[in-house]
Amino acid sequence: MTTIGIEGWVDFINEFLDRPFPSEDYRTDDESGGPNYFRLVLSSSRDFWEDSSDEVVVPALGAIVAELDALATVVTARRGTAEKFNARPHVNSRFSSTCDPLPISLLHSTVGDINLWRLPETGRWLTLAISWEDKELPFELEALIGRIEDLTALSKP
Repeated sequence: MTTIGIEGWVDFINEFLDRPFPSEDYRTDDESGGPNYFRLVLSSSRDFWEDSSDEVVVPALGAIVAELDALATVVTARRGTAEKFNARPHVNSRFSSTCDPLPISLLHSTVGDINLWRLPETGRWLTLAISWEDKELPFELEALIGRIEDLTALSKP
């Protein structure tokens, strides 16, 4: 996605918070969705195919963390304080047969904290996180939107 800035990202997220979930799974370069989720790639770092040294990776991660923090500040001002969500107990690996179904399983490659807002007025939840699939691939700032009942089911034995 072309960098559209914080307000543009907020507008983009709000559009998907209001949009009905699709009846079938779909995927484009910057978004994917299905019957109970949307995944939006808001920003990407460069890739690290040519150089994955700390001198290149660390500043790229720092830049995308700064974008995440700025976006989370704006979302928090509008939606209230986020809770920190630990996906690890629910997502062993993208190759594991024991991970939870979409959309929670999409959080398998997150880096650092996941900011989660429960939005009862919409019946949905929103996460903002940084994803990193593999050491050669770019960091991605992602928004994930799902149904509150799917998140609630995670806390049940």
